Amino acid sequence: MEKSRIGLLSLLVALCVAGCGGPHSRPLPDKPPVAPRVAFETLISSDPDALRCNVTGKAGAAMTITTPRLVPLYRFKRPATIRCFAQGYWTEQVTVLPGTKQPLLIRALEGEMITPANASVRGKVLGRGGDFPREVKVTLRRDVFESATDRDTYYAEQLNRITEDWATLLGRAEAECASGAVSQAGASAVAKPTICRNGLHRLIGLRSAELRRIELQRRRSRIP
Repeated sequence: MEKSRIGLLSLLVALCVAGCGGPHSRPLPDKPPVAPRVAFETLISSDPDALRCNVTGKAGAAMTITTPRLVPLYRFKRPATIRCFAQGYWTEQVTVLPGTKQPLLIRALEGEMITPANASVRGKVLGRGGDFPREVKVTLRRDVFESATDRDTYYAEQLNRITEDWATLLGRAEAECASGAVSQAGASAVAKPTICRNGLHRLIGLRSAELRRIELQRRRSRIP
């Protein structure tokens, strides 16, 4: 019995060696192939975290996500709309348009809806979807408070935060003018002062609109 078992094992080993070393064997490569990144997705994050959001496009395409989530916005017919909601918060809707690698001031004058949340540099040279922001953060603000004092304190903090974010963004735009980035983007020396003035004016208008909307939310918040 023992000799039969040994013989059977020897036969199996011989068959394995013959099969592995035959003409049809395919040795594993030293390194697995790595596919190049050809498309870029946008990280949709939120404050608070784990929000339910509907992402829709102009043509009717839609998907429901829970933040944070990578979303291929380039698959939606522009503009893409992100609508997030939660119990006890104002529903927030953000429209996302593709942008360019141009300076902030030129992007603003071209009609891009720039905010501190999506003003990161982007451009089509990055690949498919590269003209969308790398991240869009949707912030929901509370709409129910125990008292007027609680409400006003909360919204004062919200206004301070967004004001600081806009100050950073406007400072970046002003630095573009001072460094000559606007001229390097193709604007002539004569046109540069006009582009800087008009671009800053539009950014300030976008800031004012956001601050007014936050104040309106404060006034309409509920106090049981």
